[in-house]
Amino acid sequence: MLTTISLSEWMVSPWAFALTQHPNNTNDVGGRVSRESTTWSQQVEDVYNGNHYDEVDVVAEKKKTLYHHHHHPTDNELYLENATSIAFLLVEQIIILLPILKEAEKTTVPSLLSGNNNIIQMDNITITLDINRTLSSGDEAPQGLKNGGGKGEVRETVNKDHNLREMCKIKSVTIAPEVLHVNQSQQQDQQEQPSIFQSLGLLLLKLYTRQDPLTSDWETSMYNNDGYYNCESSSSIVGEDQDATNNQDGTSINNSNDDSAEFESDMLRALSFLDSENVEEEEEQEQEQSSIPIKRRHNEQMMKQRHNSYSLTELSNNNYTIFSRIRNRYLSTLLLPTSVCRLVSDLIDATTAATTGSKKNSVRKTKTSFTSLHDVLSDLEQMVMSPTMFLHELRNNATPTTLPTTLKLDFGSKLHGRREEISQLMDIVDDISSLRVTGPLEIVSLGGYSGSGKSYLIRQVGRYLSNERGWIFIQGKFDRLRQNYDAFSVVTSAFERFCGQIDEMRENNNNDGKGNNNIGGDDNVEYCSRVSTAVLEALGRTGVDYLSQIMPSLRRVVNDVDYNISGDQSGDDSTSAATGGSSLGGYLHPTQTGDEALMSQRRCEYLLCAFVEAILGVGRPLLLFYDDMQWADASTLEFLRKLLKHLADRNKARKNIMFVEAFRDNIEVKENGNDPVYNAMTSSMESYDSVNITKIKLGGFSKSSLNNILSSVLCLPRRVTCPLSEMIHQKTMGNIFYVIEFMKTLVCPDNNILTYSLAKRRWIWDADSVAVMSISDSVADLLVKKLLCVEKAVLKSLIMASCFGCQVNVSVMELLNGMEGIDNMVQNLEAAVDEGLLEKAGPLFMFAHDSIQQSVYELTPTNELVKLHVDIGLMLISKSATVSKGLIEQIFASAVGHINMALPECPSSSSVDGSGDGGAASAVEFTSSQHIVFAKLNLKAGQKAAIGKSDFSLAEVHLKAGISFLPKNSWTDQYELTLQLSDEYANVLYVQRNLDELQSHVAIILNNAKCMGDKIKAHEFTISAMLQKGSEHLALDHARSVLDSLGFPFPATVGSETVKGIVDSLVETTMAYTPDQLRAFPLMTDKIPLQAMKIMSAIRMQHTFSSPTLFQMLACQMMQLTIKHGLSVESAEAFANFGYCVNAVLLNYGVGYRIGKLALVILERLKATTRVARVYFLVYGFLSLWKEPLQATIEGLQSAINTGLVEGDKTITLYNQSIMCRQMIIAGFNLSETRDKLLRLCWEMMYDKSEHIFSPAFHPTLGDLYVVMYLTGESTDEVYSIFGISPEENEKKLFERYSATNNASVIQLVYYHRMLKSFWFRDYETVIECCEKYVTFKTSMKMLRITDIIHIVFWGLSSLILSRRRNEKELITEGEEAHRKMEFWAKNGSKWNAENKAFLLEAEINFAKGNTAKATTAYEKAIESAHDHKFINEEALACELFGIFCIEEGNLYKGNELLEKARELYEMWGAKKKARSIFYL
Repeated sequence: MLTTISLSEWMVSPWAFALTQHPNNTNDVGGRVSRESTTWSQQVEDVYNGNHYDEVDVVAEKKKTLYHHHHHPTDNELYLENATSIAFLLVEQIIILLPILKEAEKTTVPSLLSGNNNIIQMDNITITLDINRTLSSGDEAPQGLKNGGGKGEVRETVNKDHNLREMCKIKSVTIAPEVLHVNQSQQQDQQEQPSIFQSLGLLLLKLYTRQDPLTSDWETSMYNNDGYYNCESSSSIVGEDQDATNNQDGTSINNSNDDSAEFESDMLRALSFLDSENVEEEEEQEQEQSSIPIKRRHNEQMMKQRHNSYSLTELSNNNYTIFSRIRNRYLSTLLLPTSVCRLVSDLIDATTAATTGSKKNSVRKTKTSFTSLHDVLSDLEQMVMSPTMFLHELRNNATPTTLPTTLKLDFGSKLHGRREEISQLMDIVDDISSLRVTGPLEIVSLGGYSGSGKSYLIRQVGRYLSNERGWIFIQGKFDRLRQNYDAFSVVTSAFERFCGQIDEMRENNNNDGKGNNNIGGDDNVEYCSRVSTAVLEALGRTGVDYLSQIMPSLRRVVNDVDYNISGDQSGDDSTSAATGGSSLGGYLHPTQTGDEALMSQRRCEYLLCAFVEAILGVGRPLLLFYDDMQWADASTLEFLRKLLKHLADRNKARKNIMFVEAFRDNIEVKENGNDPVYNAMTSSMESYDSVNITKIKLGGFSKSSLNNILSSVLCLPRRVTCPLSEMIHQKTMGNIFYVIEFMKTLVCPDNNILTYSLAKRRWIWDADSVAVMSISDSVADLLVKKLLCVEKAVLKSLIMASCFGCQVNVSVMELLNGMEGIDNMVQNLEAAVDEGLLEKAGPLFMFAHDSIQQSVYELTPTNELVKLHVDIGLMLISKSATVSKGLIEQIFASAVGHINMALPECPSSSSVDGSGDGGAASAVEFTSSQHIVFAKLNLKAGQKAAIGKSDFSLAEVHLKAGISFLPKNSWTDQYELTLQLSDEYANVLYVQRNLDELQSHVAIILNNAKCMGDKIKAHEFTISAMLQKGSEHLALDHARSVLDSLGFPFPATVGSETVKGIVDSLVETTMAYTPDQLRAFPLMTDKIPLQAMKIMSAIRMQHTFSSPTLFQMLACQMMQLTIKHGLSVESAEAFANFGYCVNAVLLNYGVGYRIGKLALVILERLKATTRVARVYFLVYGFLSLWKEPLQATIEGLQSAINTGLVEGDKTITLYNQSIMCRQMIIAGFNLSETRDKLLRLCWEMMYDKSEHIFSPAFHPTLGDLYVVMYLTGESTDEVYSIFGISPEENEKKLFERYSATNNASVIQLVYYHRMLKSFWFRDYETVIECCEKYVTFKTSMKMLRITDIIHIVFWGLSSLILSRRRNEKELITEGEEAHRKMEFWAKNGSKWNAENKAFLLEAEINFAKGNTAKATTAYEKAIESAHDHKFINEEALACELFGIFCIEEGNLYKGNELLEKARELYEMWGAKKKARSIFYL
């Protein structure tokens, strides 16, 4: 209920001590002020204010204890908050009344006063309360507080009644109407009346202190006759306050002899003395007098003159008097905060002219005196909104005379001036969290100058989402230092952190039954379990095994006790064996061909994409943040683009992630050639319709925002800090990092410009000194000055830490003890943490900001810096034997990176050309043996990066460095090492598609290699590069040349009859082998045949269309090498290729199928997972369908896809996916599901829409998609909007490819697609035209695919139907030929696939010939067979044709019944448009 009481009644009522302000309660005054002061949502305010805390954050924990909501308030604190709310509402009312009273500027403000020299009457002010229950007779204010006494101690009366605290809300404050009546007599002598500010000040003083401040006792107790502060009286007051509650009769007891009282008396005397000093300084500045100090005698006389009179008017003329009197009495006795004391004193000191408009006395009495009631309202608003900062300053202080906890500036966790950016981010968060079914992938591109607060903004948002919304927040940071080339590891480090969080959640639950996350322990347990399951299902054991080498914590995420991952173990053992057990000796022999290296990279990319997709599918949204993207290399940006494209193509994944990139856009970055306008990864994503990119640019803070920051930091009202903030803004342009460092410079003891005054209990500053302080365009000068003040040992340790980039491991720094004469590296860095230069998180030291690291790093001259890097590298190598096994790889990689800093910026591969120039000149002189050791180290590091991590950018850096370290004439003196480095570097160039440099690099190898065996890898790269460029003729010619050199001549042309004879002879030999024999067959060990097999396996089917018999001859020759020399991994491909040739040349489907199965046996024996996708493509795409159910071949193709993706064989995997979808259409799989697969597949095949770069299989697959959508009746507009290619344009592209490659299969697909659309909608004339065109493009290879089968069936059915319509009996012949082929296939191949087709053709033949009974039987058999063999599409077709037959025979009922069944089946298949085309008679 609403209750109205006067202000004086409220002050002594229990409601004055009720808990009316909750931080999250928007129904009270604080909530209303919050709503009026901001238009932002509550969550934006929570992020802005930092109302979220990490459980492990010690600083945050400390803040949490101080936060109002988490602290049980005392009665005094409750009263202060409620009184401030009253004051705020009262000033609001006065502001509203002023325009009424100042009618035509004739009515003066003092008319609000009632009576001479009296303030606004308490009884004329009423408070409206919202009370939810009636007070009982026992409810009353705490004794002592109600009467104005006491020292603010907690009372029990109200504290016991928690309901009372929660049932009262301050609704409004009203000034009684009678106050508006103006007494003209009161206006006659306005100069003698107090101003509205003075009146308001005295009223607020009474409100806050709960006693009359103008009693004679008060004045006499504050000052003696000389005008000084009466310490004895103060001591008496303190004693009285301390003991009044212990004395039952309420009399005061003087404890002036008590130790604590004497201590406080001494401190208060010191404060009084300091006050006089400060007043002296203020007067000098304000009156611009001479800088000669005023003598204390003059000061004493001045103070005596000021305090001889106690009238209000004279009292208000001295800031020292009013502020000191108020503070010294109430700060010590009632714990009245400094902010309230300052507020009241500035009100009393405010000039009357500010209100009256007179210019006579318009000079402000002090710099902080009020001149506007809006400023008063602003002060009160800050107190209402931030009571912890402005009202409860003494909460942790034993006495009001103690110093604050720390004199360091604390900028807190608020995101001042960033509400708009927070709102943009939180709007995206809300979209993602709204459980939307569809929506784009959300990408945020955040740009701004260094120090603008980009990283802090995202981290604060991330912490809020993690702690309050159940999100997962992970981040990675790129480094500018050259030795930290491992940019790809930054990408994986974010997901390594994710794995660490999952492991931490699980461990926390095991320890205490619930996790730290706000979601709760049980939810965390379930989430961790679902993540483990999803990851294992998505990656498989092989995928987890591989990815765990890059992300070791993934092993713990899988959490399978029976699952032992041995990737790192085996790798270390093999390396150790190859190096003879030395940490430096030896180097790994290459184990990858160019194609294998490319597969390795694609494998890593796929597994990471699959991992991210899996964790996003579990449920919790993910905020993925990468900082300093301007330092990322091109290959890393390309991978991130692929990752985002992968997620954008998957609706379930993209709706659960927000990707944020932050980059600098200042001149420094652009001058280094890293202009983010061109290099930002997200710019290439703008063309994707399923991606929404939000670009945010962070500029400097506005003057208002900066003033809010300084107000919060200095705990002073905004009006007080405004002049200072304007000066700082002018110097820093609002860059927050510049601001922080500049203010730290002001606080520095050497400057002492910004200091904390114990006397005034506030920060003070010398405005003139601030104005003349200079700041450069870069913050570097500020930081350098600060660093030069640091202890020498600490600075040296910092310099060495800066050589590692933005962060360094504690264990690494411990290894450097002894360098530069520093023995306590870690302790020195701990000291730097205390100075705010570093932060520490677990085992890592991190620079507080990039600019700090850069400034520290650049303190050392360049020539000395290079030597320091080398010394660090050598020190790490010398101590590598003492580190743990888990740290050895990090130490090794770091050491090599430091040593490589001695090399030129971009070492070139031309240093291995044998010209005699030797290795690249380095900035540090090394011995010849050191050159060799460093070259070997880089070879080993490069191989680890390429083979172990598939990080070919890092491999390139190490291999280039290794080549640069090679000595003169290395091809002669260090032949094996040079060959190894050259071959590995060629691998990297091939993977990175740097084909021009690869060509010149390979030429060097071929000119210097000693034998054909050493040249073979170079030849492989040459052939692969030619094929990549599309130069198939050159590649085939080069392959023939190499095979001739190896002793396996290969003819340029071979006749088809010759090929048939060779295939015949090999079939007899091959068919003699059983699976068991192949499992025991000897392996190929001769080097030359192995090399020949590798060369021939590089030539694929798609490369041989220009020479029809070439592929068949390659298959035969690989079979001959296998039979003669034994099995190799290429032998599985040889068997599969040969089985395909048997089908195409001999049309012997059973033999071809058996040979294909033998290929699978070889794969199983050799564990050749890298060849699975290629072999399965032929076996299940072309061979098995002649014997096995078509649905089973689809399962085989899906297995090939899964394995191919894991192994990184992306090209052949896309072909597998394409042919699988084509077979799904024919097999009768649901068209909606098939459409989704085709659409996603087309997305994956679109490499770059803007550049029109697609996979070779893209256009055939897009044609399949358009066929499916034609059957379903869906609009193709969406597909066209995505890919920008219409069905007609797609056909045109296929015709163009045929002209360029002579690949007849692509043009056959054009007519195949036309045939399908025409047949299903009874355009049989067009079907026959397409079938005839289809046949004209058949080559002598006789490629029998699934499309060939459907072409035969539909041609036969269309011919038979037209024979009836046209009465052309000759067309029956075409139908009979098709029936013969299907019948033969059903009897000798796959009855499952062919039987229903043969029956349907038989029915139509009998229908055309008029054999009604036989036709009926055949139709029924066709329907039954199609149903039994799961061909729903062909069952529907048989029902449709049988229904037409029945209607034409006069049986309308049965005919319509069959047509209805056909319609239902078409609906089930998903061909809705086809279903709608069924008409009944």
